[in-house]
Amino acid sequence: MATRRILVVEDEAIIAMDIAASLRAMGYEVVAVEAHGEAVVAKVGALCPDLVLMDIFLAGEISGIEAATKIRDEYGTPVVFLTSHEDDQTIEGVLETGSYAYLTKPYTEHTLSATIELALNHHRVETELRERELFTRSVVESLPDFIIVTTPDGRIVYSNPAAARSLGIREGEVFQMIGSHSGTQPGIKGDIKSGTEPPVAEMEEEVTLSDGTKGTVLVKSVPLTYRGGPAKLYLLTPITERKRLESDLQRYTRELEDVSLAMTTSNAKLNLLSSITRHDVHNQIVVISGAITLAMESGEVQEMKELMRRVEGALDRIQMMLRFTREYQQVGVKAPVWQDLKAVISHATQRYVQDKTIEIFCDLPSIEVLADPYLERVFSHIMENVVHHGVNATKVSFSSRTEAESVTIICEDNGAGVPDGKKEAIFQIGYGDHSGFGLFLSREILSGAGMTIQETGEAGKCARFEIVIPAALVRPVGDQVGS
Repeated sequence: MATRRILVVEDEAIIAMDIAASLRAMGYEVVAVEAHGEAVVAKVGALCPDLVLMDIFLAGEISGIEAATKIRDEYGTPVVFLTSHEDDQTIEGVLETGSYAYLTKPYTEHTLSATIELALNHHRVETELRERELFTRSVVESLPDFIIVTTPDGRIVYSNPAAARSLGIREGEVFQMIGSHSGTQPGIKGDIKSGTEPPVAEMEEEVTLSDGTKGTVLVKSVPLTYRGGPAKLYLLTPITERKRLESDLQRYTRELEDVSLAMTTSNAKLNLLSSITRHDVHNQIVVISGAITLAMESGEVQEMKELMRRVEGALDRIQMMLRFTREYQQVGVKAPVWQDLKAVISHATQRYVQDKTIEIFCDLPSIEVLADPYLERVFSHIMENVVHHGVNATKVSFSSRTEAESVTIICEDNGAGVPDGKKEAIFQIGYGDHSGFGLFLSREILSGAGMTIQETGEAGKCARFEIVIPAALVRPVGDQVGS
C-alpha cells in the first residue's frame, strides 16, 4: 500500500514538530507543516495530501474550522481536527465542516493512528459511493427511456430529463399521463393509485407527449424504498417507432402475400388459357380442316351441307372458348365493388323474362354484396345452365337464408336436377355437352371474393345452386358504412 501523505496544520511550532515526528515514526509521509489558515488551503491544492491534521485555532485571519470548510468545498480532502477545546460551540463548528474525526489533546500515538486510518477509510468509502452515485445518476439522466419514481398515491418524486422533457411532468405532480392500456392488466394510473404490487408482465400503454401527440411506451415497474417509505419506479421505453415499423412490416408482408397469390393465380390462369388455346382450339381446327377436305371431295349437296354444319359448330365452339378466355382473364383484375344483388340478378335474367321462356321469381332482401365486377356473369351462367341442361325447367326462383356468419343465396329451378355423382363435376372446365365453361367461371368469380357455390338440389326434382357469402361482404342497400 502506498505511503499515506499528511499535511500538518498547527500554529505551535514545538507541537507541530512533535506531531510530524510521531507521524513519520508511524510510517506516514508529512508533506508539509503549516501554521496559517490562509496558506493551508493553497497548499492542499498544490501538494494534494491524503489527509489534513488541523488545529482549530491558527495564526492568521481564518480559523482551522474556516480553512477546513474551504478545503472540503474546493478539494474534498478529509480533515481530522486536533484541539484542546471541547466546548459546545467548537464541537458545533467542527460538525458543520463535515470533518471525518475530532481528537482532543492530549492523545496517544495509537489513538492518532487509528483515527487517521478510520478517517482515510471513511473518505475512501464515501468517495466510492459518491462516484457510484454520480455514475448511476449520469446513466439514468442520459437514458432516452422515461424513468419515474412515485409514492403510493401517485405523486412524482423523481423523473429523469427524458421523462420531464417528453411527458412535460414535474416532481410533485400526480402521474396521470397514461392513457388506455393495450394489455389485460390494470393501467399505470390504477396501479399507482391502488398501491398494488407492480405487474408481473410488461404492458404497452399510450401516453400523451408534451407536444400533444400520442405515443406508445413499454412499461415495467418495480417497488423500492424512497426516504424510508414505499415507492415505485416506472421504466417507460418509447416504442412508437418500433410499432410503426412493425405495422409497416405486417403491411409489406400482406402485400407480398397478395402479390405472391396474384402471381400464382395468374400463372394458373395462363396455364389454363394456354391449354385451351393449344388443345381445344387445335381440335376444332382439325374438325374444320377435315370437314373442308371431305366437302371438296364430295359431290353430294346434302353431304356438303352436313359438313358445313360441322364447320359452323366448330366455329361456334371456338367463339365460346375465346369469349371464356376473355372473361377469365378479367376475373380478379379489378377490385371488388358493392353491388345491389336484386339489380344484378334482374339484369342477368332480363332476356328470359322478355322471351317468356322461363318464369323468374325473386324473393331476396334489399342487400348489396362486395364482389367481383363480373358477379352478374355468375347468374347469367346459372341461367344458361338451366336453359341447356334443366330438362323441362319452366321456372327459376331466387331466395336467401341468413345465418350468424353468412348469407346464402339460393337459385332453384323445377327441372330434372343433377345426378348425385355429378354435383361437383359440373364445376369442372369442359364438363357437359355445351360450352363446359360457365359454372367453372362462376366458381372462379365467387371464390376470388371469398364466396362459395355448390349444387344441392334433388336429382329428378330440381337443380339448386347455393352461394354462401360471408356476412362481412353483405350490407343493406344504401348503407355506405357497411354491415
